[in-house]
Amino acid sequence: MLPKPENVTPSQFDYIRIQFEDMEATARNKDVSLETGFPSIIDIPSFIDHFIISELSSNPDAYQFSTYFHKDRKGKLRAGPIWDSDLTFGNDLFFWGFDRSKTAGWHFEDGQNDGSTFWRDLFYSDEFQCYLSLRWNELIQPGGPLNIASLEGLIDSTVSLIGEAVARDYVRWSIEEDYQQLISDIKSFIVARTEWMTANLGSFAACRNVPTPPLVINKIMYNPETSLEFPVSNEMEFIEILNNGDQTVDLTGIYFRGTGLAYQFPAHATLGPQSSYHLASSWPTFQARYGFAPYGAFTRHLSNKEESLVLADGFGNIIDNVHYYDTLPWPEADGNGYYLALIDPGLDNSLPEHWMASKETVVSKMEFHSDGELTVFPNPVHDIMRIQADSEIRSLSLFDIQGRLLRTIEINGLNAEVDISHFSKGTYILEITCSEKIYTRLIVKL
Repeated sequence: MLPKPENVTPSQFDYIRIQFEDMEATARNKDVSLETGFPSIIDIPSFIDHFIISELSSNPDAYQFSTYFHKDRKGKLRAGPIWDSDLTFGNDLFFWGFDRSKTAGWHFEDGQNDGSTFWRDLFYSDEFQCYLSLRWNELIQPGGPLNIASLEGLIDSTVSLIGEAVARDYVRWSIEEDYQQLISDIKSFIVARTEWMTANLGSFAACRNVPTPPLVINKIMYNPETSLEFPVSNEMEFIEILNNGDQTVDLTGIYFRGTGLAYQFPAHATLGPQSSYHLASSWPTFQARYGFAPYGAFTRHLSNKEESLVLADGFGNIIDNVHYYDTLPWPEADGNGYYLALIDPGLDNSLPEHWMASKETVVSKMEFHSDGELTVFPNPVHDIMRIQADSEIRSLSLFDIQGRLLRTIEINGLNAEVDISHFSKGTYILEITCSEKIYTRLIVKL
């Protein structure tokens, strides 16, 4: 536990105690409210993974003697990391008369090391068990990490890796058991345990295709450029989240999964259609640097190398997921004053070619306009690209996918034609400056 018991302050102790008491009460009452229930307190995916690893390995110590949790400020309580797996896959303290690691039964209710009651209460919540079953069935599919063939392949590769040391180990500890038989026993245990768990986890039909709101991670400033006025880079970090739909989104329960930045939207928060919120690492620094207050502040800092940003609903269903890098083919936005900006909110933001490095002024609200106001055709294009707009087109700027300006053309009319036949095949960014608005479009050159 950190802080260590001898160093923890009374307020810290009360804070974490209340977290566990609230989790225990809401799990006991099967309270699945995104505002007040256990989904508002715990990171459900991490608890589910704890269940799966503990039960697949049939670890009798998993829920009482070998359990860790962790929590960031503004984040949810997470289960893990998993550890202490010596008494698993059929092994136990046989010389003390214990034989508890079996292929059948749940360890949170076997009458031995059951642990806290919230484990059992969570399991028997219909919603939690549905997501547990869904996750389990995803992991055991062919090619999945817990598929029997995958696990046997992992065992075989490990046997090959440590094979040279086995003879020495047997001599050092006077082991007499048949090594190959032990390996075979583990494989047989996994097969039997997998079959039992699959048969006893129940249906996942009710949570298989849960709709999620059209929220998009739209901007990422992960390594801001420093200056005399703002000398601390990570205090200027921010991300922007856009509602790319035509309806207001209720943000209750929505949070960032995983072990990166930590933030959970407050209950009853909403985001209007085609509007965006900024989340910053430092509220006062963001306001001083960009001229307006962010919606909220996250804890932990964005990595200057790479990071997964996973936006999820209260049950862990992924709404949006971006894993950015500071290396090609991702645009250069690493400490040079640029940030990553999604070219168009309708594009797949997991692909680096759909992002650009931008220095455009950060504003508190973004608006995206219907294609009825602007037409760009043909796209993809071989040579002549045509643009038509409802308002005067003042200029066109063409950028490469890294955000480097290639060409600017003055137009001053409602229609324009641009010859791009001499450009190489690939993806380009077209910025169209009109009298009232600025549009950005992704262009594919054939």
